[in-house]
Amino acid sequence: MRRLFCITILITLPNLVSAYYETGQELMRNCESSEAPRWALCRGFLTGIADSIDTARAEYPEDAEHPFFPTFTNVCKPEDVTRGKLVKVWIEWANRHPQMLRESAARLVIAAFTEEWPCV
Repeated sequence: MRRLFCITILITLPNLVSAYYETGQELMRNCESSEAPRWALCRGFLTGIADSIDTARAEYPEDAEHPFFPTFTNVCKPEDVTRGKLVKVWIEWANRHPQMLRESAARLVIAAFTEEWPCV
């Protein structure tokens, strides 16, 4: 029974997260909020993407034939970046590109991180 519950959560969770932040506009509302729960959701979302980038870079060699390779491995984020810095980078990028905020939040965050920390 516990295994079935865990499988259900794992299958449902990505849909809940992507449904919650469908666009950059929705993410910005939380990142700029003064309400602690909304701001915490922003930080968690950005941290999740940053952790995914770190995992992809660690797990897949540069010549890997993997769907994450071209996206996540183009970001060379320093190891000591704080959650606050992730939020700052996202908000500054979003403010420079307001016309793009109707697009996928995850894709836009990756674009922001790629611009801030490109691999050279």
